[in-house]
Amino acid sequence: MEERRTVVISVNLPLWATALKGLAERSDLKVVGSARDNEQALNLIAQKRPDVFIAEIDCVNGMLDLELVRAARRIRPQLRVIVISNERDRNAVTASFANGVDLYVLKDADPEDLSSGMRQLFHQSIFIAANWATPPALQSVRTSAPALTKREFEILQLAAHGYTNGAMARMLTVTEQTIKFHLSNTYRKLNVSNRTEASRWAQVHGLLPLREAGVDEVSASVA
Repeated sequence: MEERRTVVISVNLPLWATALKGLAERSDLKVVGSARDNEQALNLIAQKRPDVFIAEIDCVNGMLDLELVRAARRIRPQLRVIVISNERDRNAVTASFANGVDLYVLKDADPEDLSSGMRQLFHQSIFIAANWATPPALQSVRTSAPALTKREFEILQLAAHGYTNGAMARMLTVTEQTIKFHLSNTYRKLNVSNRTEASRWAQVHGLLPLREAGVDEVSASVA
């Protein structure tokens, strides 16, 4: 049985830590440490060598303090980082990604959105739950799918939410070869070469649900 990936959590409130631990466990991550300040978090990362770091980041003088993210990555460059914040400003979100954040989450996020993002951290896929992440010129585009079958559309939705071929096969009670067959047909019809491009195509063309109220709970995750 494959060993679960590990995570360290750094948030101010114990209630938040408990909630995030439960969500991480549901997303097949093993929590190996929880911190309440930056120094403790960095010590845990150095000791536990986790695969994922979930950090609550606050605004200081109108700017996100991303030094914790940079310091964590200096200790463990391959670390996947999830930031949780109240800051909805687009520049702050963009700065987070520029500083090595993999997933940016608002504190009022839907837990299922966060879980979807967590599942995709180590897969070649894109998850976007916010309208701001779509180029403005494409936000109004709502073309129909080019002759996708019901099953192809179903598999496209699951792939875009980060499920592996094996997981999809179990959920749909089919073989992995069948999943690969449908994905291959979908790529051909969408004129893309992989699931990353297919997921992105589906998002920007309105084939998958997009939140409509500005920056939403989970901004973007690119693995």
